[in-house]
Amino acid sequence: NPPPANDPPPSTGGGTTTGGTTGGGTTTGGGTTTGGSGSGSTPSATPQAITWSGVKNATASGNTLKKTSGCDGCQDAGGQSAQSIASGDGVLTFTVADAAGQHEVGLSTSPKLQQSAINFGLNVASGIAEVREGGTYKADTRVAVGDTLSIAVSGGVVIYQKNGVTFYRSSKRAAYPLRASAVLMAMGSSASQVMMAAGSGSTSGTGTHTSTGDTVGTAVPVDGRAVGRSATWTSVKNAVVSGTVLTKTSGCDGCEDSGAISSETIASGDGSLSFTVDELSTQREIGLSTSTTEGMTAINYGFVLYAGNVVEVREAGVYRTDVQAAVGDVFTVSVQGGKVVYLKNGTPIYQSTAAVKYPLRASVSLLNTSATASGVMLTGAQ
Repeated sequence: NPPPANDPPPSTGGGTTTGGTTGGGTTTGGGTTTGGSGSGSTPSATPQAITWSGVKNATASGNTLKKTSGCDGCQDAGGQSAQSIASGDGVLTFTVADAAGQHEVGLSTSPKLQQSAINFGLNVASGIAEVREGGTYKADTRVAVGDTLSIAVSGGVVIYQKNGVTFYRSSKRAAYPLRASAVLMAMGSSASQVMMAAGSGSTSGTGTHTSTGDTVGTAVPVDGRAVGRSATWTSVKNAVVSGTVLTKTSGCDGCEDSGAISSETIASGDGSLSFTVDELSTQREIGLSTSTTEGMTAINYGFVLYAGNVVEVREAGVYRTDVQAAVGDVFTVSVQGGKVVYLKNGTPIYQSTAAVKYPLRASVSLLNTSATASGVMLTGAQ
């Protein structure tokens, strides 16, 4: 049985309750989410249209570059900006003109037109924008035609934004000089309305989400929701799946006899699970597990939600800490650099001392009848 919410047991497995982050993902105290100026905002200089150079198998029209020849699906077209960010702060922005055809736009220190040569990039294809660094996947978010995507360097930290809202902070420090670079794979795909600005080191955040508590090297909530790709549920027991919602429909009310696991796995390296609280009237656990069976003790890194406003961090059934929650809050379990960090609305609440195990799947244990797991999202999972 769970401990009373108003009298939690002491943490017995190590780990410390934490509040913010610095550097490469190690948590420290004092994390807060703010909305004005500060670290993580875009540079104050106004972005200007770039001029394309080194164009290959593509046609430039102003600051838009479109693939017009070469191999459809191959990394054989693109170009780079004549302008560069020589040092300090800067930002690259572009508009999604085609959310389907694969193309990558980013910042690069290399003259090569290859995805692996783009230091900090956004790979757009099939309605998803993936953060890729040197070709390595880091996180993703859904996109639509008309969305504005940005890669900003602020105080040496690289942040990725969609429509002005941060959804990923890199654990890599910026290298210089940085040029805009586009690699166009799909025939007809385009890097549209690409803009750049170089700042003097100052930042401003008008209308921009900034957070000294956002975890460097992990995905954070975007537009009040979890980010990533929806989990595909398998091994469903005593429950039904409707869209992205898993609901307990049979079995024992209050028993650990219902749930599911994702078909996707985080095989190694970095990844995360996020979900948005849709109700606080039933008990269930949502987290990451190395097991293919349901049950709270089978979930290595999880959040337990109760009827009320308390959410607990539990690891293989062992209590670690708890926080208050409300409908609409986004909870995340992030694996980054071999560490597991738990976040609420992008702010760390606990860092585990347990060693990361793989492969990890999304796992849900539903206890009460009508309990739900809604909108569970994964990054780093295949």
